Amino acid sequence: MQQTIEEALSRIFKETIRIHGCGRTDAGVHATRYYAQTFLPHWNFDLVERINLVLPTDISIFEFIPVNENANVQYSAQSRTYQYYFHLHKNPLLNHFSTWYWKTNPDLALLEAGLKLMEGTKDFYAFCIRPDQYKDTRCIVSKASLHKGDFPQSYYIELTANRFLQQMIRLSVARLIDLSIGKITLEDFQLALENRKPFVHHLPAPPQGLRLAEVLYDWKNLRIIEDRISE
Repeated sequence: MQQTIEEALSRIFKETIRIHGCGRTDAGVHATRYYAQTFLPHWNFDLVERINLVLPTDISIFEFIPVNENANVQYSAQSRTYQYYFHLHKNPLLNHFSTWYWKTNPDLALLEAGLKLMEGTKDFYAFCIRPDQYKDTRCIVSKASLHKGDFPQSYYIELTANRFLQQMIRLSVARLIDLSIGKITLEDFQLALENRKPFVHHLPAPPQGLRLAEVLYDWKNLRIIEDRISE
């Protein structure tokens, strides 16, 4: 995605443009809200319309936001919200945006109990693919909840935190599913959070069910108010 947007901007401004994204995601992960930072030359046309004409149909730009020089798209973020979609009945309409957990009859109340354990300041050492790369594996999870999707027997897990470790969400979802079908116990899940006790099975959930839904910034202190971003 980054290269595609850079090429579109470079084509419009006829010079090399580089962008810096708000974070990295695994291949196959989607985003309904994503922010990137760049320095652009002056323009006096509708840049949103122009770039969307250049970009492929699976990428859309909603807005260009002027920010002050101290803003950093990655480190100024206060929190990020991810949603992981899964469904229990085969549905070809959902193949690219949700994960089909077949031959399962999950206990959703037990899954929600696992989500409740994730809320607060917790150590996600056991929920990270390479935890030793971090000095600190604690994250502050302000929201961990389960919601019904738009299709029968479809659901999504929503997680909001100040930071996420590598593959933390996909590993958490996989263990929550394991919990809901009896492969692990609630005690196993709790011990992983409280004592960093690793799981025997550590495979992550497939990437296509995951999407970045929102990134929260303090726009009051970052945004420059202008009638039009043209000069």
